[in-house]
Amino acid sequence: MNKTITWRGPRYKSWIKNSLLLVGVIFGGINTGEPVISNSAILIEVVYGILLFCLTSTIGYAVNDLIDQKRDLKNPVHIGKRYPIFSALYFFLFLGLVIFIGLENQFIKKEMLFILSIYFLMTCCYSKFLKNIPIVEIIALSLHFLLRIMAGTWAVGISVSDWLVVAGFMMALLLSFGKRCIEFRMAKNDFSFRPVLSEYKLEYLVGISKSLALINLLIYCLYSINTPERGLFFLVSTLPFVAYGLFRYLLLLDREDVKKTPEEMLLSDKASILNLAIWLVVIVVMQG
Repeated sequence: MNKTITWRGPRYKSWIKNSLLLVGVIFGGINTGEPVISNSAILIEVVYGILLFCLTSTIGYAVNDLIDQKRDLKNPVHIGKRYPIFSALYFFLFLGLVIFIGLENQFIKKEMLFILSIYFLMTCCYSKFLKNIPIVEIIALSLHFLLRIMAGTWAVGISVSDWLVVAGFMMALLLSFGKRCIEFRMAKNDFSFRPVLSEYKLEYLVGISKSLALINLLIYCLYSINTPERGLFFLVSTLPFVAYGLFRYLLLLDREDVKKTPEEMLLSDKASILNLAIWLVVIVVMQG
């Protein structure tokens, strides 16, 4: 194999995206009154699903890097050490082993494999041609997030509110537009590493991001008052944390010197991490 063909390696920091599979565990007990977090069988399925998505997304990144190697070398966000493409084979073999063990021990349902297959197929389609179509490429990125939420809910038998699914998709759009904002600023009018950026204007990307932040807050407000069986103030009391998180994200996104992906930007911000941690603790504790 030609050793000049390389990839960026596993994006360990991007694995944080797969924590979206925990959405069902965190919010699944709100409408039922029975906290899902105490169900060990479902927890095992969700954790196993996270492992599957980490491995599958890594293989997807390898496919993307293989197709887009020349452009990646020009991308200021992707500057760093690269590895021979054949090293991705280890993740492929490990994925096969994990699936085999999961099926043998009934840790995986057919719904999980179905969503995982759609996720990988969409990743390949995005890498090949969807990423070159303005707006469509952002929606495609967001659908990757939505599939993770479905894998952590529907695929493991957790019932959640439709409001939560919509909120997840809108949050994914916010992160995807934010990523393009950062890349646009870093490109400095040289869009050779991502040609689709030439179809956008910074004002458009920033404007949409701000609108999406407000839409996300509105959807969470509506979701909060849509749980009458838990009492009006059950989720309403968590609104300040959500509002702070969204507005903090916009503040960070507006900085000219940002050279990280949105998830890396948030993970490196202590205020955002603390706010998220408090919000999660409050949600879990309030479910009893």
